[in-house]
Amino acid sequence: MMMNHMEPIFGGDYLDKFKRNLEIRKETISLPIRPRNKQTRLFIDNEYFSECYGSVLPASAFLVYAVLCKYANARTQVCYPSVALIQKETGIRSAKTVFASLKLLEQCRIIEISHSKGRSSNKYILLDSKIWLKPNPVKNSANTGKNYMATM
Repeated sequence: MMMNHMEPIFGGDYLDKFKRNLEIRKETISLPIRPRNKQTRLFIDNEYFSECYGSVLPASAFLVYAVLCKYANARTQVCYPSVALIQKETGIRSAKTVFASLKLLEQCRIIEISHSKGRSSNKYILLDSKIWLKPNPVKNSANTGKNYMATM
């Protein structure tokens, strides 16, 4: 009979006790899973990941996109979050970083921005992933180290 590789170190009794305790913990610790019909679910297009936008765009662009997705009207895909709200919810400290991320998302045709006049928030429209510009993972010149987006 083959001996378990842990038995020489701890002995058979220790292993049996450990396995029993593990089974008891599995039975007593049953954490709830997310409900499928939760009304506040965040909807992010799978293409953001499957088309590798995360490897081309900075993490700040994804955070900004996620906040826009959170506030987008389910039917119209329009939202109006302020830059201050985007900063608060993403943890991005610089408004310049938020503006740069919004500009990148617009250049990739992931969103459309209708700039407002005065102190009201801009209008953001989440666009169909079928018209997004495909990312090109080829690096730009060594000087900048930034990625290009493919053009159609």
